[in-house]
Amino acid sequence: MRTSPRVVLVGLTVLGGDQLSKLAATSLAPSGSSDTPTWSAGILSIVPVGTGGVIGDIGVERPDLVPALAVLALMLLLALSRRLTAGSTLGAALALAGATGNLIDRVRVGYVIDFLAVDLGPAQVILNLADVALFIGLPLLVLAARSADGHASSRIGHPKGLQT
Repeated sequence: MRTSPRVVLVGLTVLGGDQLSKLAATSLAPSGSSDTPTWSAGILSIVPVGTGGVIGDIGVERPDLVPALAVLALMLLLALSRRLTAGSTLGAALALAGATGNLIDRVRVGYVIDFLAVDLGPAQVILNLADVALFIGLPLLVLAARSADGHASSRIGHPKGLQT
């Protein structure tokens, strides 16, 4: 399928926004105090931190493996992008932008810059815009693939969401 210029624009905008937001978050942070929020409102704070893992601490013990896996995932997404449907193209653009944004960090500074701290009481997560793009893009790809196979569309409208 031919990729729409709008989808390319979305991907490039997300990638640019991710890199600019990381630059802004790190430049606003007071030097030497990574635990002090630069800004806070309710459950959301800006706290720039560097992470070596993928999600949380996954992969921290093998920092050399994480970039290799990211490159492999990007190559796989690019290879599959030639067979994308209209519904999955946006998901692929978001996933590619997110993976590329975090890979740029790993190459440029040696770790991923996270800064959006969300405090949900007993749980706290710190992420960045690339992570958000991945968290939206990958499920869109899965939903589009399931819909193309007829799995998801056959359950829509059923009271319990199950096939009968």
